[in-house]
Amino acid sequence: MKVMKKAFALILTLIMACTMYLPVMAAGNHTLTINSDTSGHTYQAYQVFAGNYFEGVLSNVTWGTGVNGDSLLAALKADETVGSYFADAENAADVAEVMSHEGSPFTDNSTLLDAFANVVSGYLNGAPATSGDPSGSADTGFVYTISNLADGYYFVNEAEMGNDDNNAYTKFMLQVIGDTTVNAKADVPSIDKKIDGDHDSDDNTNGDVSENNGAVGDSVPYKVTSSVPDMDGYEKYFFVVTDTLSEGLTFNNDVAIQIGAETLTPDVDYTVETSADGQTVTITLKNFIQYKDQEGDSILITYSATIDEDAVIGTEGNKNSVDLIYSNNPNVNPGGDPDNPDKPGPDSPTGTTPEKETYTYVTGIELKKVDPEGNALTGAKFRITGDKLNIVLVNEEIFRESENGTYYRLKDGTYTTTPPVISDDESDTSHLYDSTTTKYEKVEVVNKETSKEKISTEGYVNTNGILTFKGLSAGEYTITELVSPDGYNLLDNPISITISWSAPQAPGGDCSWTVNPESGATVDNGIIKITVENEKGSTLPETGGIGTTIFYIIGICLMLGAGVLLVVKIRMSGKNR
Repeated sequence: MKVMKKAFALILTLIMACTMYLPVMAAGNHTLTINSDTSGHTYQAYQVFAGNYFEGVLSNVTWGTGVNGDSLLAALKADETVGSYFADAENAADVAEVMSHEGSPFTDNSTLLDAFANVVSGYLNGAPATSGDPSGSADTGFVYTISNLADGYYFVNEAEMGNDDNNAYTKFMLQVIGDTTVNAKADVPSIDKKIDGDHDSDDNTNGDVSENNGAVGDSVPYKVTSSVPDMDGYEKYFFVVTDTLSEGLTFNNDVAIQIGAETLTPDVDYTVETSADGQTVTITLKNFIQYKDQEGDSILITYSATIDEDAVIGTEGNKNSVDLIYSNNPNVNPGGDPDNPDKPGPDSPTGTTPEKETYTYVTGIELKKVDPEGNALTGAKFRITGDKLNIVLVNEEIFRESENGTYYRLKDGTYTTTPPVISDDESDTSHLYDSTTTKYEKVEVVNKETSKEKISTEGYVNTNGILTFKGLSAGEYTITELVSPDGYNLLDNPISITISWSAPQAPGGDCSWTVNPESGATVDNGIIKITVENEKGSTLPETGGIGTTIFYIIGICLMLGAGVLLVVKIRMSGKNR
């Protein structure tokens, strides 16, 4: 776009007052060629100035057929940015002279050119000349042509950019015709989100990762990255990041933003809003157009969330997503939301990056302690150890062949729902298609990512005899009884459970959990359930039983015998005296 604007400035210097040259060639039959990186666009050309074109110069300048000249002149005079330059202009030739005379500020000032184009855009009329379908491909670029243009100076805008929300309109273009070629450019920003594995609680993760392991109470650090887009031609630009946290994460309200080497100031350079339920975080960069000259600089947004007890357990996954709302039409200068001018209003033209979704599936083991009759027992303590796997699903869209599909593949590698036109005239579009008969359907597929973590935790059963280990995933676990209920024996051997996982049939749907049959466990709504039975201990002779009674009797008899002997001995001793 910057190259284009320099070209515009050069071309504008060729617009001369009406007395410069006389026409020496027939008017009309010029072609404007527009090179673009993408397909799906429609360009329109409105004649702003008419005249006679010769060797790059337009003479005998009058208002063109594509504008309401009188109204346009009045609007130019009233405009805050360019009005002072046209205060003495009385007609089209005067306007052209102001823009093209030697030393004119319009020849090297993109802001003035943009302001001029914005005013012109409000006073277009008549039927514009329109581009047809482009030629070319994604590898070579797409070429749009507007043919049979009369001599003049044209305002070119983009009337359509296809059905893709993740796109952007091209800036207004102003061109003098002769045959002219320009390059259209519309920058579409992107956004990505990762976990900062160098600063999380999991020692096994390093660098930026898509998944990690953690426990309730751990903090998960996030990094959201983007870059400053090309904002050439914009007077205002919206840049709003929306991050949606899963139910098991609590936002820590610790957003920090860096653009290039500059650290932004909260509330001054950006605002952070959290929804009432705490699950949606909206980060709005204020007066984002101020970074216009920093195109390509990195944008780093960091924050963290704490894993909480509300993490979804079972077959339903924990969803996390991020997207970016951005300005996508430099030809409109919206005021923004009445309550927050840095956020787009209902009439603000914006695009939205594709929402990147991840689903984390978590299970748990519910252990129930019972006696041989099935009654709940209390007082038992267990330890669970093993390796668990955090499983994260990332959804992606792909196109696959299908007789019932509604898409066709173009030679540039993109897909369209517009059927090819097969004919013997210029309306034929079959040359743009990879195949005119093969159809495709768009489907979502799930890519699985896993990470491993060793665990070891202990706990007592509750008053209902139940102990639940939450936050588990696929893996191999060993359950050992550490303390048995009073009067019951410890289990002879630990229990080994292997949990397996299968992805849902549809993205974001219910997954499937299974266990090894020999463990005796079952699966109920994604929760692994197992019943552990304890046997009573061996019965020993009790105090007061028959065995001890005999000993008591014998002891008493011995005591009585000893007493009798003692009395007899004392009496015998007295007689001997």
